[in-house]
Amino acid sequence: MSKHKKRKHHETGTKKKGEMLAAEVRGAEWVGDNFRLVDLLAKGCREEKWRPGAKLKVDVGDGTTRTFTPISMKAKSGRVRILVYIHGPSPASQWASTIRSGDKTYTSVPRSSLDVNDLRSPVVFFGDETSFGTAKTLQSHLGADFPVYCSFEVKEPRQAQAVVKKLELANVTLIKSRENRSHLDEIVRNLQRAMTNLATKHLIMTGNGRSIQGLRAALQANNATQLEYVVKAYWTPEKKLRD
Repeated sequence: MSKHKKRKHHETGTKKKGEMLAAEVRGAEWVGDNFRLVDLLAKGCREEKWRPGAKLKVDVGDGTTRTFTPISMKAKSGRVRILVYIHGPSPASQWASTIRSGDKTYTSVPRSSLDVNDLRSPVVFFGDETSFGTAKTLQSHLGADFPVYCSFEVKEPRQAQAVVKKLELANVTLIKSRENRSHLDEIVRNLQRAMTNLATKHLIMTGNGRSIQGLRAALQANNATQLEYVVKAYWTPEKKLRD
């Protein structure tokens, strides 16, 4: 997930909302050809309570920031892990493709984004390539007691499968996206089947805002049961999302 904004950097001082604090890359691992797991040691994450689904702004060069969902965070050290989806010549893709251990950057303090901390029930999850980190935090948060079934629309299922394996995501269905959006019919069927199998009304939707809109319309038309949505569009084609 990512947004674009310029921020003033502050290397020292108290942590205030919006300020960026020094961080260092401690590791960067390729997962397939289109994803990279990045470990950061970030001042902004020290002594911060991590809530699953929280967001973290990272400087990806020249003061340009992108927003990610941390997969894990250790408050004592400030070590945080993010997954970057590398696609095209975007600033985040260029940054993630070239960084090495020891490189310097900046991050914000983690802030609330997708509110899943209070969930205590089985959940059905929808997303895309920008949503794998969120799905991982959700499954880690709920544990074995509350299953999470995930449906992802992805451009390259083989590359996405490498991420699913690396993150040890369970109960995953990968559906290849199509330009004519015909794949959304298959996703609707998957979501409905999963909600029936889990006997749950909880549906979390992330990723492409246009896909979320289409899926919600189809679900509401075909489902007499009132669903309980948690929705967070990480991006929408031809539209800039404000954080």
